[in-house]
Amino acid sequence: MGRLSEEELLALIDNPGRVQQFAFGLLTETQMNTIVTPMADDDIPVELQEIAGKWRNLAVNCMYAGPIAWRVKAGFRPDNDCMFGYFNPKSKAIHFSGRCFTCLPTVDGIYFWIPRLIRDCFNKTYTEQTHCLAELAKSYHLPEDHGYGIWPGDLSLVVALVLAHFKRSGDRIPGKGKFARLHTQHTVKDTLSRESYLRISVGDFVRDKKLSCISKFGDDDRDPDLSCFPVGEGILY
Repeated sequence: MGRLSEEELLALIDNPGRVQQFAFGLLTETQMNTIVTPMADDDIPVELQEIAGKWRNLAVNCMYAGPIAWRVKAGFRPDNDCMFGYFNPKSKAIHFSGRCFTCLPTVDGIYFWIPRLIRDCFNKTYTEQTHCLAELAKSYHLPEDHGYGIWPGDLSLVVALVLAHFKRSGDRIPGKGKFARLHTQHTVKDTLSRESYLRISVGDFVRDKKLSCISKFGDDDRDPDLSCFPVGEGILY
């Protein structure tokens, strides 16, 4: 909804019923434009309360006291929200452009996510990182049938969560030079048209810059600034 004219404001004042209708319209528009809604612990569904308690324990260990459960709407794909880039092995630099890889949209559901890079997942291969997350899930007694237990998340979901956390708190994570490797793959070809796969990473979210989504790291690559987020599925609708 745009800004109201003086005549429209006076019409609302003279008609209390229309004020209520206008306020409801604003609320509906806000809800429709909100892809991710952080949930208070008490608002998490009863069937997820036991699991939520375990995620809260993990959050405390990560020195995080904010929301751990997030209600996500279907249909979001990152576009103008981010900077997209791919690594050029010849120039050894990231080349930024429009979205240069495909990604699936978000799915309706409640997800668990802690906006902290896991300390023990830095400088590890993708397999080592997923093993680290699996061990983390075991140590907090998360059930095996709880989605993927804990996994790195896919591009659309993690971007939506990162931007929602920023909108709520002003906290930019991953910060300068830091990246979280995701589950989402990007197919690339070399000069001989041979295909290989890189994992998308998000990060370097600093002041006056959009969140970066880059295709650079293969599954066997390690980097001291590359970790991952803990993500879990609660309920999918």
